[in-house]
Amino acid sequence: MGFYSTIQWASILSCLIGGFMVDKVGIRASLTVSAFLLVVAHKARQALVQQQTVNYTATLHEKAKQKNTILQKNTILQKNTILQKNTILQKNTILQKNTILQKKTILYKLYKSDARFASTQYPL
Repeated sequence: MGFYSTIQWASILSCLIGGFMVDKVGIRASLTVSAFLLVVAHKARQALVQQQTVNYTATLHEKAKQKNTILQKNTILQKNTILQKNTILQKNTILQKNTILQKKTILYKLYKSDARFASTQYPL
């Protein structure tokens, strides 16, 4: 509604005031005033449309930047989370390997010292 009224306000004013202007001022003067109002209305509409276009473009550009930033942050967080999980898994694997090696070493030492005791207490 606002856009239509912006375009047509000069025509509406011309219709309301047109009869009075023709009777009192004359046809030439009323046409000049009407043409002037029409030009002003079109310039105002053009300025409004350009301003709206700039606003819409800026808003869309800003939203696109925000989405890209959010995606980048999510990607970085996911990569960091994956790296942390991999690091934790590697640490757990190393700890498990060390624990298994320690158990095997202990079993081997026990087996060396007393083969009968090692085989009954700690089966392989």
